[in-house]
Amino acid sequence: MPKSYVEDSVGKKDDYWERLLRESGKPIILYLHGNSGSRAGEHRKELYLILQAMNFHLICFDYRGYADSSQVSPSETGVVADAKAVFDYVKKVVGDTKRIFIWGHSLGTG
Repeated sequence: MPKSYVEDSVGKKDDYWERLLRESGKPIILYLHGNSGSRAGEHRKELYLILQAMNFHLICFDYRGYADSSQVSPSETGVVADAKAVFDYVKKVVGDTKRIFIWGHSLGTG
């Protein structure tokens, strides 16, 4: 979430987050992480803080088989399907893809 919204976000319900994505007008970064670790890796959290300070929305997730996601063996098909599902969800919420930027790292560039 953009840093400018952090204080207002405490205790908000799910519909708040979708409305914020839709109405804020701020860029949205869909971050697709690499093969090592998870979305919560220390080096990734530092990147998230930088992007948050730049007032971007940040959407990150773990592919199936990573961290607290479903415990199945990761595959190319699964990673692509997971990334596409999250992109489709964000696109549905926002209604416009002009503000959505995909940032892939390592495995996530595929």
